[in-house]
Parts: sequence; structure tokens; C-alpha cells
Amino acid sequence: MTTLSLSYLPSFRTTSFNDNDIRSMVWGYKIFGASNTMKMGRTMMYATPVTKGVNGKPAVVERTMIPTQKQFVDPFRQGIIILDGVGYRQTVVVRSYEVGPDKAVTLQSILNLLQETALNHVWMSGLLGDGFGATHGMMKNNLIWVVSRMQVQVDQYPIWGEILEIDTWVGASGKNGMRRDWEIRSHTTGIVFARATSTWVMMNQKTRRLSKMPDEVRAEISPWFINKQAIKEESVEKIDKLDDNAKYINSGLQVVKQSISLKFHDPLNIM
Repeated sequence: MTTLSLSYLPSFRTTSFNDNDIRSMVWGYKIFGASNTMKMGRTMMYATPVTKGVNGKPAVVERTMIPTQKQFVDPFRQGIIILDGVGYRQTVVVRSYEVGPDKAVTLQSILNLLQETALNHVWMSGLLGDGFGATHGMMKNNLIWVVSRMQVQVDQYPIWGEILEIDTWVGASGKNGMRRDWEIRSHTTGIVFARATSTWVMMNQKTRRLSKMPDEVRAEISPWFINKQAIKEESVEKIDKLDDNAKYINSGLQVVKQSISLKFHDPLNIM
């Protein structure tokens, strides 16, 4: 059995550009007892300047973040690769700000956990290109993911302090889509709290139009596809179209700042 011991190693580097010295902090870590696969395969990502540098100029913080090779264990996120190397499992603890007055997890918190584990799955795959779910092939073609359909079935809401295991995996959905499923269960008892399924399609970030899946991208993600469903397709309930005779109407909805994704995507208008 391998024992992991984590240690943060702060280091400083000074780079001279003419008469300006920019000092940037680089955070790294050592994993004692871990394999070389876990230690290697990282690439640098530049973050927004957060500290003052020399002569009043901001210092750029470099962070070792995105893996460039497939990872099997993420000690920081409590994540591991499962399902014969294509699925992802993350262990989380329900936090106080994720529950309501009844100490039960809110639906919004469940959706947040689904999004987080989906992105962490891509992170572990080594395919991540820009830090928010797009692969290298998608970046070359100016493509981003858009969730066009999602269904969540909650049998029981977890409570504050409960330890959860969240499994997620992907599969094909038609010619140009990808299906992603989740299962949330109790780490202690194994009881399944919730299941979810979704359909993801690609949108051109510049034209804001839906796009076919390029062969380059299909070659990247198809090895991760499996035929496994958290919710059977025949059980999907269709939502009836509403008209002016609806009992309750909430019109004039507008997108607020909190609704915009990191790719400036408007969730109320994906077409």
C-alpha cells in the first residue's frame, strides 16, 4: 500500500525585463511514495495578477495546474479514476453553506457538485485544454460545451456533514453529442441519494451557434465512452409546452452576472 505525504514548496523566481523586475511565486508540491505518473504531467496556467510587483507593476502568479497526462489519483480533490480507467469518483463532505434550514442539501448545491465533478473528470483525463472542460481539439476549433438537457432524480437529500461519493462517466449521444451521467451515494452506507443524466453538445464560441463534433475531438473523447446509464432513457419524462393558459407564469426573465459561465455563455439562449 502506498502512503501519500503532501508538502507545499513555495519558491520565488525573479525575471529581468530591461529595468523592470517581476517577481512571481510558483507553488509546487511533492508527493512522497507516489508514482512518477502522479508527479509528472503538469502544465502551467497564468492567473489574474493578485499581488503588487516591483515599481507598482502587478506580479503574475504562475500556478501548476492542468495535467497533460492521464492521472489516476487526485489527492487534493479526493478523486480517483474508476470503471476500468474511464470513470471518475470524488469523495466530498456536505458543507454548511450547501444546506438549507432543514440541514439538507439544496438542489442548487447538488447541481454545483455535478458540474464540479464533471470538470474534475476531464481534468484527470489529461485532455483538458483551457481549464473549463474543453479539450485541446475543441480549443483549436473554438468550441465549448453546452448542456442541452439534464434530468436529476433525488430519492433522498444528503444532510450536513454527510460524506458522499459522486461517480460520473460519459457516453455517446447521437452523432454529435455526449451523454454524462452521475450517481451520488453515501460513503458510509452505500445508499444512492440521487442520479442524474445530461446531454452535452458543442457550440462555436465565436459564432455562438451549435456545431458538429469534429473528428479530432471525437478521437479524443470516444475512448472514454461507456454504455452505462444512471437513468434509463425510457424513464425520461418530457416537459409539456406551456401556453398562455398556464396556472403560473414568470415572464421577462433576464440573465444576471451570476448566470454567465466562464465562456460568457447565456444559459437561457443556447441556440
